[in-house]
Amino acid sequence: MADGYGSIIANSWRCHISAWVLSQTDTTATIRVEARFQAVNGWYFQINGVQGKVTCNGQSASATGSVNITQNGETVICRKDVTVSKGDNARNITCSATITQSSFNSGSSSASCAVSVAGVAYLKPNAPRNVSYKRESDSAVLCTWQAAWDNAARKPWHGLQVWMRQRVGGGAWGAWSRKATLNWDATSYRFTGLKANACYQFTVYATNPAGESTHVDSAFIYTTPAAPKTVTAAKTSATSVKVSVDASNTFAYMVRIDRVVDGTRTHLKWETPVSGKATYTDSAAPAATVAYDVIVSRPVYGNDTTKGELVSAWKQSNTVATMQPPAAPTILAPMGVLPIGQVATIEWKPSHPDGSAQSAAQVEVTKPIGGGNETIDISGTATSVQCSCPTPGEYTVRVRTKGVDAEWGAWSSVHSWRCANPPMVTLNPINGDNVVRGLPIEVEWSVSDGDGIARQTLTITDGDGPPVFMVQPGTSVRHATIRADQYTPSQGAQLLVSITVLSGSSLQTTATQLVTVDYDPPAVPSAQCDLDAGYGVTVTVHAGTEDGKPATEYLSVYRDVQGSSTLVAPHLAEGEMITDRLPPLHVDYAYRVVAHADSGAIAEANTGMFIDADGPVLNFGPDADECVVVGGAWKVSEKPQLDTSEYHFADDTGLPVSYGSGDLDNTVSVTSSYLWDATLYRRIRGLARTYAQGWLRLLGGPVMYVRVSMSQSLSADGQMVDFDADCDELVWQDPHMWWLDEDDAPDGTDEEGADGSDAS
Repeated sequence: MADGYGSIIANSWRCHISAWVLSQTDTTATIRVEARFQAVNGWYFQINGVQGKVTCNGQSASATGSVNITQNGETVICRKDVTVSKGDNARNITCSATITQSSFNSGSSSASCAVSVAGVAYLKPNAPRNVSYKRESDSAVLCTWQAAWDNAARKPWHGLQVWMRQRVGGGAWGAWSRKATLNWDATSYRFTGLKANACYQFTVYATNPAGESTHVDSAFIYTTPAAPKTVTAAKTSATSVKVSVDASNTFAYMVRIDRVVDGTRTHLKWETPVSGKATYTDSAAPAATVAYDVIVSRPVYGNDTTKGELVSAWKQSNTVATMQPPAAPTILAPMGVLPIGQVATIEWKPSHPDGSAQSAAQVEVTKPIGGGNETIDISGTATSVQCSCPTPGEYTVRVRTKGVDAEWGAWSSVHSWRCANPPMVTLNPINGDNVVRGLPIEVEWSVSDGDGIARQTLTITDGDGPPVFMVQPGTSVRHATIRADQYTPSQGAQLLVSITVLSGSSLQTTATQLVTVDYDPPAVPSAQCDLDAGYGVTVTVHAGTEDGKPATEYLSVYRDVQGSSTLVAPHLAEGEMITDRLPPLHVDYAYRVVAHADSGAIAEANTGMFIDADGPVLNFGPDADECVVVGGAWKVSEKPQLDTSEYHFADDTGLPVSYGSGDLDNTVSVTSSYLWDATLYRRIRGLARTYAQGWLRLLGGPVMYVRVSMSQSLSADGQMVDFDADCDELVWQDPHMWWLDEDDAPDGTDEEGADGSDAS
C-alpha cells in the first residue's frame, strides 16, 4: 500500500491519498485509489458537498460526499479501480487525488503516491522453426529460420543468438564462440570469414528475460579439404608397390589413388582412411618408373554424400623404379680379433633402392697365406654366413647382393678382422692340494703368449657374489701373496681363485682353481673360576700350548645358561681375568672360553659352575659390584601381569571381550629377617638412599633389572631386623661392559640382555 498527504487547510483538515494493488494476473495489475478527507489537530467535521477526484495511469474519477467524523478521523470521498498492463520489468505507477470543500474552513488540498507493479511472468521462448544451414563457399554459410515467438503464452522473443565452433587442419574442436546478437525479428544470419580445410558447427537460439530457448545445432559442415600431408610409394616385389597416404592434416572421408606412368594417370581405388591414414598395394605395377597421385574427398554435410562432395588438390608420391640393381651392402661383422679355430660370423645389411628383398648374395673371403680363399654363394634372404678361421693373421671379406633385378649389385668395401692364438695360462693348485690351512695364501701361475702380456688380474670369489679380493700384478709377475690384512677368508669357505691374462692381441684367457678353507685351530684354552662373597665369579683365562698349533691371538669368555649365551669379555690376553658380577644362582651353567687364531680358526673349552647360594642377591652400582645377600628366613613373591584391554559389544552377551598388548608388568617382593648387625644395617640403608635401580638374582637362575625400594624395621623389643625390598622389573640391561664402545667386540657375539631381551 502507498500513501500520500496534501497541504493542511486552516490548520484543520487535508487530503489523504491511499493506493494499492488490489489484484493481478500474469500480464495485468488492478490498482485501487482512494481520495480521503482527513481531520487533523483535534478537529472534527460535519459538512456536506465535499468534492473528491482521483487520477491513475491516465484514468480519473470524481465524487461528492458528506463528512461526519470525530476528532482526527477521516472518510473516503472518491474511489477508483484502475487496471494497468505489466511491462518486462517491475515499475511504479503514479496516483494523485484532490479534496475541495466550500463549507466550514473551505479550501482545496492535493496529494500523490506511487504504487509498485511487478513485471510480466515470462516463460522460456520457443526455439526458431525450420532452421536451415547452407554452405555458400569455403568462407560463408547462410543460416535461415522462421519466427516462433508466442506473446500470448508469455513466450516473446527479445533477441536471437548465433554461435559457432570449428576444427581446422584435422585438429580437435575449439570452444564455442558467439558470432552475433540479433534483434528479435531477424530471420537469417550469414557466417563469414570461414577457412578452407575445416569443419564447422553452428547454432541459433532465442532469448527473453526467462532465459534461452533450445539451441538448434547444424550438422557438421565441411569446407574444401587440403591435399594429403604425404604420399609415399615403396616397392614390395618385382611387380607390386605399397602406397601409404597420410591425410591426418585434413578431414578425409575417402582418398582416391591413381597410378601415374609417363604422365598418364590410371585410376586404381577409393580407400577409406583410418585415423587419417590409408594404404594400398598396387600388385600390378608395370616395370617402369611409377608415381601415385592422391586426392581427398569430403561430403559437405557430415557423411551425407547425397548432398555434394568436396575434393582436394592432387598430391603426388615419390617415384619408384620397379626393377633396379642393388647398391653396395654394408658389412657389420666380424669385428676385432678372434681366437684361432673359432668360426667367424659374417653379417651384412643389403641396400636395395627399389625396395625389393634380397634374392641372392655372394661373399668373397681372403684368408692369410696358407689359409686358402673362399667364395660363398647364398640363395634367398639370409644376411649372414659362417667362415672358418684356421690360421693366424688378417682376413678380409666383401659382399654383393641381388634383388628382383637380374643384375648383381655393387661390391661392398673390403672389411677385415684378425685371428690370433689366445694366451695359455696355468694356475697351480693352492698349497699343492687347493686347501687353505693358514695365512698368507700363496698363488702361482704360468703364462705363454707370443703377442706379449698386456694385463693380469687375480680375483677371489666366495660363492655367487662379486669378487671379495682383486689385484692386478705386473705383466712379468707369476706369483702373488695374499696376507691376512688384505683378505681373511672364513673357516669352511669355498673359494674360486682365478687368474685372467689379456694378451697384446686383445684376447684373454682365464684359469681357475676351487679352493677349500680348512684352518688349523689353536690349542684348547682353559679357565680358572673363583667365587667371591657376593656370589660374583672371577674368571682367569689361559691359552693352550700344543706343538704345531697356530698361536692364540686373543681369548673370549661366554656365559652359557640353559641354551642362552652371553658374552662376558670379548678380547682377553693370556692370564687376564674378568669378574662376572651377575652369574645365575642355584642352576647349572658354564663359562665357555674361546681361543682365536689369526686365521679366524677357534678352539673352545667349557668350565661348569653351580653357585649354591643361601638366598636371593641384589646387586647395585654401574658394574654391579655392590651387593646384598638376602639370608635368614627370606621369602620371595612374584606377580607377573600381562596388559589387556576389555571391551563390551552391543551384539555380545554382555560380558567383556579382552585383547592383550603383550606388555608385561612384573612386581617382586623380597622379605627377610636378620639378627641386628650395625654394619649390615648401615650398609643396606646407604644403598637404599644411593640407588633406585639394581639387579635381582633369584634361586633357579632368573636375573632381572629392577626398580628397587628397600626398607628395614627394628623394634625395641628385640634384635631382629625386618627387611623388605619391593621390585618392579624393568627392561633388561647388563651392567656397563668396558668393550661396548670399542671396535674389537667379536662379530656375531650374542650380547644377550643389551637389546631388551630376557636374560633369565
